[in-house]
Amino acid sequence: MSTAALENFRGPGCGHLAYGFRALDMLKKSDSLCQVLPPIGNQACRSKDYMNEIDSRALCTLFCCCNKTGGRQACVKNVLWAADGANGYSGHYKAEVPYIDRQPQMSRNNPKRATRGRPAGSRIPDVVVVKDGAKPPTLDNVQKAYEMKFPGDSYGNEIGSDHMTQQEAYKDLFEDKIDEKPMTTQSCKCDDEDEAKENASVLQKARAWEAQRDQALAIEHPLNEEMWPLIASALTGGVTSVIGRGASLLLGRALQVLKLAF
Repeated sequence: MSTAALENFRGPGCGHLAYGFRALDMLKKSDSLCQVLPPIGNQACRSKDYMNEIDSRALCTLFCCCNKTGGRQACVKNVLWAADGANGYSGHYKAEVPYIDRQPQMSRNNPKRATRGRPAGSRIPDVVVVKDGAKPPTLDNVQKAYEMKFPGDSYGNEIGSDHMTQQEAYKDLFEDKIDEKPMTTQSCKCDDEDEAKENASVLQKARAWEAQRDQALAIEHPLNEEMWPLIASALTGGVTSVIGRGASLLLGRALQVLKLAF
């Protein structure tokens, strides 16, 4: 999903959080993370515990929003799919990745992302956070897995084709990378206003950083005469692959500045 498609995705509910996850993805890949996000206790910035806490806070913001709006798991999935697509499917947050025989099942049409189907015999955790978004969500690339249980949901006792229950299967797959207890309204403290603000600050600070970065880029590289024909061509659907890499980069820059102008 392109940035333009992400604009179309925005609407009532929790769609706005896709922008926050897209920004947090980019912030993680930058050198600015430790300057933008506050320290957490005695945890060293970028340590595993620190990153897990950042992810947990961001995901709790999404979980509580999707619970409040009634979208539940479909809401979580759609927000994270949109954010990942906007980053070329190289983001850290992967929703509903099916695993069969300990391997992620990737899309045949777009091998950069997992299939959106639900293959028979697969195990599908709600969210996996990967170490390197440019690589498939193989088990060695998973930083942490999250199972979300909205009010009324719980781990079932049904035995799957792997001869395990859902909880047993996830523990077998992810070992200590998944918490024994799932994410819930209680664990995220959805009804605690102060906790909600603290959690939401992760995505808010990431978006503010992205806006400041884009503004600085716009000042450093303002629109010039070369950009306007490309903008006009893009808006009328006239840009094709024949424009070449240099022009493509110029077009991307032009559209980025154009977005800031509005």
